[in-house]
Order: sequence, then structure tokens, then C-alpha cells
Amino acid sequence: MEELVKKAKEDDEAFDELINSMKNDLYCIARTRLDNLDDMADAIQDTILTCYKNIQKLKNNKVFKTWLIKILISKCNNIYNKKKKYNISIEENEMDKYIEVNDNLEKMNFEMFIKNLSLDEQTILTLYYYSGYTTKEIGHIMNKNENTIKTKIRRAKDKLREEYGGELYERN
Repeated sequence: MEELVKKAKEDDEAFDELINSMKNDLYCIARTRLDNLDDMADAIQDTILTCYKNIQKLKNNKVFKTWLIKILISKCNNIYNKKKKYNISIEENEMDKYIEVNDNLEKMNFEMFIKNLSLDEQTILTLYYYSGYTTKEIGHIMNKNENTIKTKIRRAKDKLREEYGGELYERN
């Protein structure tokens, strides 16, 4: 990915390819923070525009993914704070525009599973289990200590265990 980020700083096609490789992560994160597709699309579009305008300023290409997700969370929070509401709705037919069809059921199941958790817990579990970020990367994205992230994951898992029973699989 580092090489693609380097190319994206100089070439619009490479930038498109880079953003395209992140579209599922962007959508999934926006989905945990916002409740309607228009707001999600606005947040993602603003994130891409901000990234495009500022990618030259990114000194360490290794941190591109965390940098991009951090921008997205900020954009989502701005929209969320303006609306002052949170209500999950799943509009199956419109989701197909943003993610691959074969991922719909898995994403919807995950979203439904975590819907009763706090906004922070939803975001952390999505980043950790669904997008594969490490606790250190999530801490950097969310401006929290890595141990705080680990604690939030454990507490969220405890809540889910209490609500649904059973165990969550540990990620290697």
C-alpha cells in the first residue's frame, strides 16, 4: 500500500485506485457513525476530498489508512453532531451502491449484532474485527490510549456475551 500511496501523491489514477481499495472500510466505518446513506455518502465524499487536497502533506505513507479513517471519523462526527440523532436503518437495495453484493449479508449481520452498543464501541469493534486494525492503530485513529481500546473491546464483548450468549472469536 505504501507504494500506491506514493504514486497517488503524483497521479490521479493511482489516487482513485487507492481510494477504491479503501471503499469498503470507509463505508463500514461511516455506517457505524451515521444513520442514513446520504449522510454516509457526504462524509465519505468529504473525506476523499480532504484526503485528495492534503495527501501531499502526509509524511509517512505507512500511516495512510489510519490517517484516512481518522479524517472520516471526524467528518462523521461533524455530521452526527449537526443532526443530534442516531437511528440505525438498513436499506438493503441502496447499500449495493457502496459495497460488493456478496459482503452485504455479512456486514448487515455484524451491524445488527453491535447495534445496541455505544457509538464508540461500535466503531472500535468495526475497526478491530471487521477492518482488521490493531488496537494500537485504533488508539491512534480515535486519540485514545491502546489500553483504553483493549478495555473497550473487552467490555463491548462482555455486553454482547450478556445480550446474546456465546463467545466472540478471538482474532489472531
